Amino acid sequence: MTTTNENVVRLAVHNPIISHEELAAQEFEPSPYFIGFDKNPKAMEEHEEKLRTIAVMSRFAISTLGKSKAELIETVRKMDEDEDEDVNSSNFLKYLLDSRGKVEAVLEFIVLAECRFAVAMANVYSEDGEKLPPIPKPSKPILGNPKRRR
Repeated sequence: MTTTNENVVRLAVHNPIISHEELAAQEFEPSPYFIGFDKNPKAMEEHEEKLRTIAVMSRFAISTLGKSKAELIETVRKMDEDEDEDVNSSNFLKYLLDSRGKVEAVLEFIVLAECRFAVAMANVYSEDGEKLPPIPKPSKPILGNPKRRR
């Protein structure tokens, strides 16, 4: 069963929402926060640390997705048995929420970069249809195909 939102996304994917001419006409200025960012070692190291945190939490998220409800209930019970202030279910959920915020921020600036790069390509290759960029599309879910547990 598909929802209305999925139908809208499917429609937008099959019927481009912007032409190459409209794409080329888009205007933007540099984002002040990112000016010179790639030449700032401290800022780059802080960014790398955020990415490492995302990688660690993605491994935990994957292990969580591979557990049944009963297994997760038991995991929460075990986490909270020790009454460790640092390792408990509340903190784990906070880490997941923090990671989601970081992932959303990364996704946002990657999508913006994709769109800006497509704008530049649409300008450079406006006369060469073969080199025109693909029209940026809404993202689609990327979770693997559901598999039955053995």
